[in-house]
Amino acid sequence: MKIAFVGAGSYVFGPSILVQLFRSGLEAVELRLIDPNGEAIGPLASAASAKAKRDRRDFTFPCFDSIEGALDGVDAVIHSAAPGMRQDFQRSKQVLSDRYPSHLLTEFGGVNGIAYSVRQAKFTAALSAEILRSSPDANLLISANPLPRTCTAATRLGVDTIGFCSVAIQALRPIGRLLFGLEEDYPFPVAASKVRFAVAGTNHLSWVVELVDRSSGEDLLPALRSASLNLRSKSQRYLASTGFLPAAGDGHISDFLPVEGDEPLLESSSHGSGADRARRIEVVRDVAAGKLELEVLDEHPSWEAPIAFLWALNGGPPQEIVSLNLANRGQIPEVPMGVVVETTCSVSSEGVVPRVLNLPAAVSKHNLLAAEITEAIVDSVLSGDEDALRHAVDLDPTIEDKDLGWSCLREILQPAD
Repeated sequence: MKIAFVGAGSYVFGPSILVQLFRSGLEAVELRLIDPNGEAIGPLASAASAKAKRDRRDFTFPCFDSIEGALDGVDAVIHSAAPGMRQDFQRSKQVLSDRYPSHLLTEFGGVNGIAYSVRQAKFTAALSAEILRSSPDANLLISANPLPRTCTAATRLGVDTIGFCSVAIQALRPIGRLLFGLEEDYPFPVAASKVRFAVAGTNHLSWVVELVDRSSGEDLLPALRSASLNLRSKSQRYLASTGFLPAAGDGHISDFLPVEGDEPLLESSSHGSGADRARRIEVVRDVAAGKLELEVLDEHPSWEAPIAFLWALNGGPPQEIVSLNLANRGQIPEVPMGVVVETTCSVSSEGVVPRVLNLPAAVSKHNLLAAEITEAIVDSVLSGDEDALRHAVDLDPTIEDKDLGWSCLREILQPAD
């Protein structure tokens, strides 16, 4: 199997994908590490190659500094790239601080979220064109944010696209706290052992639409609704008012829902400081020399597991994935066909089977608006229509001053001098 990994220098996803590969039962894999930062992927390739030799695994790790020529004949492309993310975030932060300081700075929503979406959708469109040219049957496995926009761009260009985001598993935190008095962190093992749940919606705005006690089969949604009445958080207020818990938590739903007083602010756009990344390279070199095991690099493991997904498709253990992002083919009847939606899915050698789940009217209006914003942004990227981008600003519920928001967005998107 040949897999291209675009953005392999990622602080989190780079090491996690390698660790996932070694933990899988896949064999004879060529994992092409693609990143303009050779300092990040060169040592990583050396470390992985050394481990493959020690473990007698048939894995190779060629390195490429661009996608041109790197995707020929691949079976799958993993996309976790965000070119210029740090610099672009700082530009957004500065413009908004100077001109619109009351505006909420978030990753997917508002002025910064739209600017980030435009850049990422443009890059994903270029990547999709290269896939269609060099490996048209390849799956594109995206973990690059803003996921609804990157997945929509690739899907509309005709690439077989699967979006990975495990933020929805965070629903287990309030579920465990409200129903069982638990205080635990990812992967929330006790709560996960007690309940089974399913989500439906759009990325970072999916809702817990099924919640069942694993032992008794009892429907636990009524109990969850009753426990939410203390209104401690925005998520719980929406649970109380709609009857359904937004799975992603306050830090993500604020991108898509009207502003309510104090909201969590986005302080950084990426994982790992410059010092963290320099330290990582030294650790990678120790792994290559056999002084440390590869697993030490996975100190901030990715919740997303595209390698396990590929293994399941190719005869490995079947997977049930809480949240996968796919073009709607009827899995959520209340959302237009073709819109990228997030649902619980099963994956096996038989293929990907999304659960068919209804999105209740009390919450579907929020998802339909989020989807309309996504479609407008991608329309603008693919057609060059500036009016479509202005429409996204007008629709966005977090931008209260539309004219000022539009002016700031245009300034942010201007090429840097």
